[in-house]
Amino acid sequence: MDVAEADFVTVVISKLDYARLNIKVEIHALGNSTVMLFPNDTSKELPFGELYTFTVDMPPTVLFGNSQYSFQTEGINLSSTHPVDVTFNTNSTNGYLTSPKDEPVDVYWFIIQGNAAIRVNGLGVGF
Repeated sequence: MDVAEADFVTVVISKLDYARLNIKVEIHALGNSTVMLFPNDTSKELPFGELYTFTVDMPPTVLFGNSQYSFQTEGINLSSTHPVDVTFNTNSTNGYLTSPKDEPVDVYWFIIQGNAAIRVNGLGVGF
């Protein structure tokens, strides 16, 4: 999955609690001031032309899930037939919770400020 150039992109990786998700993220900085912002308030500056790669591994947090469950909000679209999701929200300023309160959902997100190409590849399995 790719996203064309954008000045501000929030990448939201989410899954239902019983699913397993392993994602490889590649970010190619296309501008001089590309910065990644992470949920723990840290950041990483990416010099022009740099290819930054990392992996997000989200194991199951419960053994069995609700087969009739669904959860939708900006950046998250999960259901029993779609237990894993990756969303690119361009020019969104909405913050995302690591785990929505009282919901069987696990979320990881990061923000890209500046000009970058983003590629996400992965494998998700709902048990």
